[in-house]
Amino acid sequence: MRQPILVSKEKSERRSRRLLIEYPRAVPVALFLLVAAITALSVYAIESGEHERERAELRERAQAISSAVERRGNSSAAYLRAAS
Repeated sequence: MRQPILVSKEKSERRSRRLLIEYPRAVPVALFLLVAAITALSVYAIESGEHERERAELRERAQAISSAVERRGNSSAAYLRAAS
């Protein structure tokens, strides 16, 4: 048979209290680990975004350079055709 929710909740609270009594440093350690995990995830997200931004800037710069080289080649070809 299933126990009523209140009895189950009381057992859960007792278990929590017992854990806190047996391991009094568990809560600060758990909070520290939680904050450390959140910090690590945030740093990863920031670094990932920064690398993506740098890649986009490099792509843009490479596109500009290739366009400039193409324009220069076209103008040189036009001079050569005009001279012939």
